Amino acid sequence: MKFGGGGYVTGLVLHPTTANLRYARTDVGGAYRWNQATASWVPITDGLGFGGAEARFHGIESIAVDPNNDQLVYLAAGMYTSDGNGRLYFSSDRGDHWTWVDLPFPLAGNSPGRAIGERLTVDPNKPSTLFYATRTAGLWKSVDSGLTWAQVTSLSTAMLTKDQVNALGVGSAMGVELVAMDTGTKGSGTATQTLYAAVAPDYVGTAGLVSNLYKSTNGGATWTAVTTPVSGYHIPHMVRAADGMFHVVFTMGPGPGASGPARLYKFDGSTWTLLKDPNAGSSGDGLGLGGVSVSGTGASTRIALGVTNSWGDFSGQKIIQLSDDGGKTWREI
Repeated sequence: MKFGGGGYVTGLVLHPTTANLRYARTDVGGAYRWNQATASWVPITDGLGFGGAEARFHGIESIAVDPNNDQLVYLAAGMYTSDGNGRLYFSSDRGDHWTWVDLPFPLAGNSPGRAIGERLTVDPNKPSTLFYATRTAGLWKSVDSGLTWAQVTSLSTAMLTKDQVNALGVGSAMGVELVAMDTGTKGSGTATQTLYAAVAPDYVGTAGLVSNLYKSTNGGATWTAVTTPVSGYHIPHMVRAADGMFHVVFTMGPGPGASGPARLYKFDGSTWTLLKDPNAGSSGDGLGLGGVSVSGTGASTRIALGVTNSWGDFSGQKIIQLSDDGGKTWREI
């Protein structure tokens, strides 16, 4: 496929029910939609006319789709937290036309950790409810399809200052990294009640939290810490299989090209099962883990897993690992 030159493709978002409806986000080059008929990626942000002071909105930090409406797509734009607050763009025709609102927090689509997430989540049961996992301002929630936002103070009220971000020494905070919804339904009209929020090590310390993972059973009104099998790691991706089993990536570095050590675990809500250590059998622990996708259920669950900090393509190198048996065995593809 032809992308042209420049920048990282930092995320791919697939509509859960409409075949071949895919979106790609980049760190400096806007967003794209897959055209199945021409087998090509179509730019969907070029028409916004970004230029001059608007150029920072070509950094796309997150994309989200509505599982109930395949025409609706959201993108969160802003290149660096130092640029000021970001924007949320809305499209009701798959990105052919856009409107936008200012967000009350900064985004950083071209900063370290830019492949983490997705940070923006649409509730599949009540799609007017959205959550945003921010880098510097904790977790935020909208109940009017993204038009207005309020901080989820039940998790934390901490807002990182510029000095606190600079003191981290990595160019940007990671903050709250994602929200994962524990539901297998959509369109019920009642907001999903069981949620997980992944919290980066930098925000855990600043916000006075005690874990990298929190759980809510009342739609985010209250949260409890989840005991994780490793501590002090980033959780860049957390994916729910159709049987309710979560597949959770832990990696030490935020990326891009995140370094290890790293682990992939299966989580049923109470028990953690190790599925993959990319450094097992080697003398070092430099390999990290990135994106994870799952299909199927139980022992026949197929899992695709990206291996990071693995430069070069040669025999035996781990780049994309696939399991056809729920993580018992793995092969390179």
